[in-house]
Amino acid sequence: MIGFLLPIFAYAEVHYKWKWFPSRIFMRKPEVIADLPIRLQPDTKLPILCIIKDALRFPTKLNNINITIKSKDSVIYKELIQFNGMKIEERYWSKLLFIELPSEINGKIDVTVKFDLTDEKGEQYQVINDNLKGLPPLELSVDLSNQELPKLGGWHYGDFHTHSEFTDDKVEFGSPIKSSSILSSALGLDFFIVADHSYNLDNSMEFPFENDTNLPRWNALQKLLNEYESNDHSIPIRAEEVSCGNGKGENVHLLILNSPKFIPGNGDCEDNYPDRKPTMTINDVLDLMGDEAIAVAAHPLDNPSLGQKIIFNRGQWSKEDLKDERIIGLQILNGLPDGAFYDGLELWKELLLEGHKKIILAGNDAHGNFNKFRQIKIPFLSMHQHDKQLFGQVRTALFYSEKNSASILEAIIKRKAQISTGPISDITIVPKEGELFRIGDELSLESGELKIQAVSSKEYGKLKKVSVVAGDLTTKRESVLHEFTEFESDHGFEKSMSIEFKSISYIRMETFTDGENKPFSFTNPIWINNRS
Repeated sequence: MIGFLLPIFAYAEVHYKWKWFPSRIFMRKPEVIADLPIRLQPDTKLPILCIIKDALRFPTKLNNINITIKSKDSVIYKELIQFNGMKIEERYWSKLLFIELPSEINGKIDVTVKFDLTDEKGEQYQVINDNLKGLPPLELSVDLSNQELPKLGGWHYGDFHTHSEFTDDKVEFGSPIKSSSILSSALGLDFFIVADHSYNLDNSMEFPFENDTNLPRWNALQKLLNEYESNDHSIPIRAEEVSCGNGKGENVHLLILNSPKFIPGNGDCEDNYPDRKPTMTINDVLDLMGDEAIAVAAHPLDNPSLGQKIIFNRGQWSKEDLKDERIIGLQILNGLPDGAFYDGLELWKELLLEGHKKIILAGNDAHGNFNKFRQIKIPFLSMHQHDKQLFGQVRTALFYSEKNSASILEAIIKRKAQISTGPISDITIVPKEGELFRIGDELSLESGELKIQAVSSKEYGKLKKVSVVAGDLTTKRESVLHEFTEFESDHGFEKSMSIEFKSISYIRMETFTDGENKPFSFTNPIWINNRS
């Protein structure tokens, strides 16, 4: 039961229960789930991910899958796909189906995926979209966009915090990397960070609740990711979400990208309960990660529940924890903006004004959950659902040229990043002579030309405000250097201006639109080094 006090963001695992303890969500059938992206890029086939989980324990036969798609209550697509009683006896079975929709259709569509199955007793049963108990029928919908995500040359979108099928435990499981690559590409992403928990990656493949010192799960993940160094779809980037100790001895999470070795961390896992002490400190992990690895604080100001604090000794990152220069950034946006995000934004500004060259990043902590979040709420008793922390819902944009993992990692190292819930921005500095400087660069310059760009779309609303923000390390204050609220174009803006850098230590940009949920983008800075 201890494990259930962890926050759950994945596909719900409903088959674990105590022998003599009743469960209202347990069922003697495998989990059956359909999932699909929340939006679809133009001229893209709709991928539908079909999952059947724990058929090793509850064997089933798949007879057919019936897909119905409606637009404005009218059926626009219908297909019956025969599987002819195919036996499924695997722990994790998945299948991708691709639907070519009429080109003239755009806007919201509703999708129904009906599974026709036969259980091990020979009884037929149907599942519509999913069969999780204790929830209203799952409704799947997709926004067919007639525009791509807002674009600026060289910028590419990704989700900086996701989990995969290598997360598989008593309460949750993730989506297959191959499927995540295809679904995330369909919604407009070019990369995603695969950061399974350290306390999952040291488990057995065959018995995922048991530790295995040979690390078969970690090794299998690395082997799979090696196949995706470059990819026609979205590129998965290797990482690990390591549980480690903050300055107070509490458990926090640290994203370690591109580490060649497994880093243990079980302090907030039931494996070691009641020992709640972190396996290693933040500093220990940074010492161990290797020169080629990248460290990012995961959701640093998310506030653990009282139960998590008491049972798992979970805490938050402090400013002192974050000052270590080996930590390149803070993943302050973890799903749709909330109080933890805005607190993180203020903490980032404080760090910048103290001279720390930290960047901010955005992810969703999604374990699957492309279209709807449906998870365990109270152990054995209830489920809940919402539309937050969906794969690709908030995004990190990186500036790079070649589509491969090396270019993506280099962009992070060079701090060429921004966060977005809709629009995208860019800021460059052009000296009178010499090269152009971009987000993430450092330069020494007294004056130059500043160029800013902002792009939105009908999907994310009209431009509302574009601000150029300057930071001064002497006064320890930020100020708005330029602010624009009137635009000739609803969805595009470009401006050049001369600028003196005498009292400026860094420049960054903020863009807001009038769309639903008040979409924004925040760039990371260009740093100015004019002081001795």
